[in-house]
Amino acid sequence: MNKRLRLLLATLLVCPAAGAAAEPTASSDSACQGNDKRICYETLAAHGDYQGIIDRISLNVIGYEPIEKYFLGRAHFGLSNRTAAHSLRCFHTLRAKDLLEAFLTERNHKFETQQTFGTSDEMRYVYHATKTMDALKSVTGCEESSHTATSLERYARRYAIERIQGLVYNTETDGVLGPLFREKMGSFQQMMQSLVTTASQVETRYRAASIELDAGRTQLFSIRDDINAQFGAGTVITDDSSDTTFPLFRYDQNKKQAILTGLDTRYQGLLQVETRVTALETQLLGALAAQSMDDYLQKKEQTILSVKQLSAELLLGVNLWTRFWASEEKGFAKLKTAAAAEGNSMLFTHATRIDTDWRTKMKVHCSASNPAWYCTGGTTP
Repeated sequence: MNKRLRLLLATLLVCPAAGAAAEPTASSDSACQGNDKRICYETLAAHGDYQGIIDRISLNVIGYEPIEKYFLGRAHFGLSNRTAAHSLRCFHTLRAKDLLEAFLTERNHKFETQQTFGTSDEMRYVYHATKTMDALKSVTGCEESSHTATSLERYARRYAIERIQGLVYNTETDGVLGPLFREKMGSFQQMMQSLVTTASQVETRYRAASIELDAGRTQLFSIRDDINAQFGAGTVITDDSSDTTFPLFRYDQNKKQAILTGLDTRYQGLLQVETRVTALETQLLGALAAQSMDDYLQKKEQTILSVKQLSAELLLGVNLWTRFWASEEKGFAKLKTAAAAEGNSMLFTHATRIDTDWRTKMKVHCSASNPAWYCTGGTTP
């Protein structure tokens, strides 16, 4: 008796109208006049017309849709709670199990592939089907003489899952499949390690290439700034770029032409300078070729001796502190004679300047005991 009460309570939770009359009402008939089968099935279930649901859905000869499987399972569950005959109750219970399990299997597959159970109504059906399956577990004493397509699918799925888990967790010891699977997994791991190594190398090379591209981009921007600073802003134009695109550099054609014209002018000027330098080099080489090295050294020695002799005569002949006028006069006379002989008016000018400077600046040393020519204002030599 307690088991029947639990079934009745489960029926009321899942199918609120399970205790309603089995005869269809006017409202349920009107709801099934339209094209929306879901509303029809919902209305029939609400009025407890489970046989009406079965009669309408069983007309399909191809196959049931997921929603039809749910409502058929719900109808059989409701009928199993209404009958007292054990055979009919087992029939409806087993039928409800197969249909609801098929519906939940399809919903589970949809969730695995699409990460959703469907609409809000379909989610509600999943909840009710799950609760109904829990309630059907309490029905015992029903023998299953054969397997259905749904039960075979359930057993096959369970077997496949257990076998795959055994292979993955290395607990499969029967037959040759376990060692062969482990061998393949070892090869697969080696391939994965090789793939990871290759991927790491590719990533490292990609990163190095990115760094080089960034450095090249920075260098090009620096070159652009230097050119613009040298020849004017806007000489080099940079198109818009981003971190994923390389900048495009181009010259302003007008400024580029002006720069080339200026460089050509400067080049022509350099050519003229080079021409003059070449002419001077030619003259120098000709002068060097006109005399031998011995002639050059002899002329050099003669020039040095002449300069030394003239310097000695000038320094020795100009006695700034002597008391004898004749020697001083003699010294300046030699200086004038040498200047005239060389035809060098500049030398005579310097001699006169020396004479004037000494007469002016050396008077501070004049005294009665120093009757030098610059003290007495004697005759200019």
